[in-house]
Amino acid sequence: MSDISIRRRLTLMIIGLLVLTSLTSAIWGYQGASHEAEELFDAELAQLARFLQTQHLQAEDHPLLLVPGPHVIDEVFGHKYEKRIAFQIISKSGNILVSSAKSPVEPLQAEIGFSNFMLDDKNWRSFKIIAENGSQIITAQDEKIRQELASYIAQESLIPQLLMLPLAALFCWLAIGRGLAPLNALSQRVKSISSDSLQPIKDITVPQEARGLTDSLNDLLARLEITLQRERQFTADAAHELRTPLAALQLHTQLAQRQAVKSAANDQLNQSLDQVLQGTRRLTRLVEQLLMLSRLESQSSNAAGQSTLSLIPICQQQFSDLLPMADQKHLQLILNAPQTNAVPTYQINGHSEALAILIRNLLDNAIKYSPENGEVTLSLQQNDLTNQLQISVTDQGCGFSQQALTHATERFWRDIESSQSLTGSGLGLSLVKRIVELMDGSIQIENQQAGGAKVTVFLTGK
Repeated sequence: MSDISIRRRLTLMIIGLLVLTSLTSAIWGYQGASHEAEELFDAELAQLARFLQTQHLQAEDHPLLLVPGPHVIDEVFGHKYEKRIAFQIISKSGNILVSSAKSPVEPLQAEIGFSNFMLDDKNWRSFKIIAENGSQIITAQDEKIRQELASYIAQESLIPQLLMLPLAALFCWLAIGRGLAPLNALSQRVKSISSDSLQPIKDITVPQEARGLTDSLNDLLARLEITLQRERQFTADAAHELRTPLAALQLHTQLAQRQAVKSAANDQLNQSLDQVLQGTRRLTRLVEQLLMLSRLESQSSNAAGQSTLSLIPICQQQFSDLLPMADQKHLQLILNAPQTNAVPTYQINGHSEALAILIRNLLDNAIKYSPENGEVTLSLQQNDLTNQLQISVTDQGCGFSQQALTHATERFWRDIESSQSLTGSGLGLSLVKRIVELMDGSIQIENQQAGGAKVTVFLTGK
């Protein structure tokens, strides 16, 4: 779909309309000026002919011959249009009695009244009257004068309008931008909507033309909020209902396993009971993860309950909780958190339970995929300039496959190649990602050159 700009389109349409209006005005003005010039110059021709008639009759007994004066006088004092005006007084016998400097030597061939004729390949307009003594009085004017005057008037009217077009375009651009400002505010407000915040759009001024859009958006947000709430409630209810039967199943499996040991049952029965016990533990872990995911989905980054927390005690507590799991594989848990005496380090605003889950899942994932007699390192780093805090967990396992690097944080996704012998729900890193999103952070997953995986979480410290 092409990038359509309402502002650009409206500006171009208005400027196009202004140009069309200016051209129409110029054409209309040219036609009007041409008509008025015709009327004006025709009146002048008639007036000049009447004047010459009066002078001729008064000087009838003293014929005059008008001859051209000195060219210097004609060029200095004459008008540029004077060369295009001519007149003749022709006697009844056909002789020229009086003529202007630019009139031809031969008598002008004109009809009585107003008429047009060609002279030297030019179109002339003439006016002819017959005096009482039978003399012909003819005044003529080059038609080009009239065209030039009409064109001049039209240009003088059009040029200022064309010169004003850039200023008009700038004014239209600014005015339309100001008029569209509420739509830009609405766009920014819509961009801020997320699954964590589906509040209706009521905190901005919306123009009347966009109220239908905002009403539809608010209805959509309300329906989406109801749908998400139902989904979260279903997940929480289902997980909660599964906890009790799973706990009972695990308990009965353990009792059956002990009874089988006491009664010296065969190895196949013990192995089957052991698999049942592992399955129930895996389902119990899955239910706990689903409950935690449901609680996290109902929270937002600005939810109440946040406080200033120190990461070191949280990390130490998770080390203590996961130490039995690490001892089973003879793993060494290392906490690398350099301290400075200048200011308190590794402090952050957040939910203690969420941070504990984040660190626990990172460590749990690293312990599961680490070989025996290896090391799992939790490193904390804080940049005093940017106030960025990094939580990194590294292991010495086989690392992530190329596919896992892309999908590891997706819900219920497990790398089949590297986790066939491991139990898990595929929710560990997805919970980490969700917590990081709630804290406006980011997560990076990579393989180390020396072997093993490294998961780094970037948060804003306090």
